[in-house]
Amino acid sequence: MCQHFRPCRLGTAALTPRLEGILAAYQPLVEPASQAPIGAGELMAIYLGYLRLPIEIPRSLTPEEAELLCGLIGEWLDGQISQRGLGFREAARRLQEAWEGEPAGAERLVRVIGGMDDYSPRQLTEEWERISAAAIEVLALEQGPWELADALLELARQQKQKPPVAAATPIARARRRRSTAKGPSKGD
Repeated sequence: MCQHFRPCRLGTAALTPRLEGILAAYQPLVEPASQAPIGAGELMAIYLGYLRLPIEIPRSLTPEEAELLCGLIGEWLDGQISQRGLGFREAARRLQEAWEGEPAGAERLVRVIGGMDDYSPRQLTEEWERISAAAIEVLALEQGPWELADALLELARQQKQKPPVAAATPIARARRRRSTAKGPSKGD
């Protein structure tokens, strides 16, 4: 055996938070009638198309959907918070209490609502479940995360077709002031 290589030991790989989340959400494939794990023969039959199981594939945002939601989520949440008569600080406190996961994620969501930060499509895709769960709890919505995503995507598509309408929330006004205060670009 070469002196530069050490034998591998099982169970020593470091887990990232993303891998831990996947493993925690993992549910083995089981046969519906007996609830026994599917064996190699059944797995081959599924692969060949001879056997179909009533399983639901987990949904995630497509890159196009995430791109649409990135531009909408902060302003939409700001508008919903204002419509419910919540102050920004009270809404931020409630969002942080409702957030499941690292506190930095809740702080980022608050910054996005305040117009100080944005999500990239990849970040929004990774955080959607937590973002939507916190928003649903704080806003007391009757929707699930994917119903909310579908409703917001429909709203984003409608807004894409219509000319923009000025929002009346204080944060939206601050965003407009910030974007108009920058002045003309060097090319003008």
